[in-house]
Amino acid sequence: MARKRHAYTKRRLALKYKVRRVFLCVFAIMLIALPVWFFAGAMKIPWPFVKDADDETAAQDDAVPAVARQFDEEPVNMDANPEDANIGTEPVDAETQSAERTEVTPPEDESKSWALILVNRESFLPEGYDSVIELATITDDYRVDARISDNVKRMIADARNDGVTLSIVSAHRSVERQTELYADKVEEFINQGQETDAAKEVAATIVARPGTSEHHTGLALDIVTPSYMTLDEGFENTPAFRWLDKNAHKYGFVLRYPKEKQDITGIIYEPWHYRYVGEEHAEQMKDRDLCLEEYIEALRLARIKASVQANADDEEEDEDEDAIDH
Repeated sequence: MARKRHAYTKRRLALKYKVRRVFLCVFAIMLIALPVWFFAGAMKIPWPFVKDADDETAAQDDAVPAVARQFDEEPVNMDANPEDANIGTEPVDAETQSAERTEVTPPEDESKSWALILVNRESFLPEGYDSVIELATITDDYRVDARISDNVKRMIADARNDGVTLSIVSAHRSVERQTELYADKVEEFINQGQETDAAKEVAATIVARPGTSEHHTGLALDIVTPSYMTLDEGFENTPAFRWLDKNAHKYGFVLRYPKEKQDITGIIYEPWHYRYVGEEHAEQMKDRDLCLEEYIEALRLARIKASVQANADDEEEDEDEDAIDH
């Protein structure tokens, strides 16, 4: 019995010493680690394999292109009226910044401002416009705004002189006719198995909704050539397209829906669709590679800039006169 008690006491003492040694080791490690930790914090020395939350966020931001981050901002609504010189305080989107970087020159003669009417998914045809414009026949019973008929005829004639035949397959189109075309396209996609809402959205990228088609204005033409009568991208490979790409702006026409501008126009690339904007505007749009939406915004900003500069000049002139009076 005495031997068992002795052995039990010996085991308890051994366990006690072992616990004490572990405690002392932990205490010693803490005494060493705490000063090192405070020193590293004071000297801003990063701990290995540990990423600071701010550094990780910064790394993620660096991995996202600046343009992509830019679209996280609330976009500003583009004003379709080039005569409106009001500036909002909304964040500027990439589209507007591009226009700000591209300066255009407002025309001295504003008598052709009608040629810049903007009709798209956000800018509907003004009520009654379709019924009051004067139309003139150009060829094969196709009609355009009478004010541009001479330009169209001259363009067709000059192309023919260069050995190129331009065939007009669509010009002015009434709202009623556009309603029929849009309904047919929606039905086509529904028959392919799409839901009605989805079919309407897809159809609108190909056939404009009634009231949003440029053909209502009488300023738009669908142009092909006898060797290629299909309205698709293949038209860009024809001599007729190459002639138009080189010369259309001389007659006041621009390619309305360029391939690289689909995110702005909201319309698929249409190498056959040309829009009259006037010779001076067409030349600037061609030189600066601007679609109509971009050009109208750039023109608006140019007018604002000119107005601000004129006010500044007037104030400076008034100050000079005051200085002379005194």
